Amino acid sequence: MKIPAQLARFQIPEEQARCRDVPRVWLAYAGPDKFQFVSTIMAMVVSAALPEEGQKRLAQTDGRPARDWSRAITQRELAQISGLGSRSTVTRRLVKFYSDSQAGRRILARERRFAAANRYSFGAITQSAEETKEKYHSPTAAELAAHPETGKLWNAAPEFGTAGFKAVPRWVWDSRLPLSDTARAVFTYYCFCGLLDRGECHPRQSTVAQALGISIRTVYKANLDLAALGIIRVAHPRPQRRSDGSLCRGPARIVLLPMRALSADEAAAERARLLEAQQRRHGDSFWAQAQTLHNQLLDAWTGQDHNLNAFWKEIRRRCLLAAIPRKVVDELIPRAPD
Repeated sequence: MKIPAQLARFQIPEEQARCRDVPRVWLAYAGPDKFQFVSTIMAMVVSAALPEEGQKRLAQTDGRPARDWSRAITQRELAQISGLGSRSTVTRRLVKFYSDSQAGRRILARERRFAAANRYSFGAITQSAEETKEKYHSPTAAELAAHPETGKLWNAAPEFGTAGFKAVPRWVWDSRLPLSDTARAVFTYYCFCGLLDRGECHPRQSTVAQALGISIRTVYKANLDLAALGIIRVAHPRPQRRSDGSLCRGPARIVLLPMRALSADEAAAERARLLEAQQRRHGDSFWAQAQTLHNQLLDAWTGQDHNLNAFWKEIRRRCLLAAIPRKVVDELIPRAPD
């Protein structure tokens, strides 16, 4: 997906529109400081400091296969892409997961390099696999739970899904975006739930909180921050009455606004399509009237929470109300699929 038009003011480079395939298995972590672990892993995978799912080995200049899967990165850069205030915060987080003094918690491995940025990789839990595979594939939750060193830190079958992976746009973890690490992690979890695939998802706030290791109130605040930037909209369902007479709500609907908004590119293509259709009609007397209605509505809806199918339905309705013959409308305006 492209970088949302709503975020143009932050001048995020177009290369950040590319996605990285982030494994969901790291949500199965059940040890101390869960959110710190999950958000750190998300940031490092999206920034290429750790390998994405299916990533090939990096090639050395002499043609031999590399021993690593990742690029070197400074802790200051990790702090910036996570929306954290200082490098020291990242340092304190990382040391919890690669410190040899904490037996059983060597989840990350660090290669310290003199006068250069550190390089990171997954530690004891995947190190042996990295030496033999040409592509990186994350372990399953069951494999992590069965590991003799780290098994006690993992839930083999959590209530939320941990299988597979999902694409996460790099702009979500871009330093130019004014978001906290919690808001970035919450949006990444929505990607895990299929937000980019379907344009919406329906996780309960309690599920999001449990998966990330944060409170429901923090999820609510993250939703407000994401909505304020025009990235998502939270649509609350109507309350339903239980058999005992009390009211309850189902899970909220998280809508990805960049997929629902009518973009400037779509608007330009629609103008070109209408012009071509009108030229085929050789100047029908109704075309000028239809074009005026079409341009007025297109100008009003561009960048708003509408898609092209909804636009076609509405412009057809307006043309028919303006007494433009249905045959002309059918020739100029496509019928939106139901």
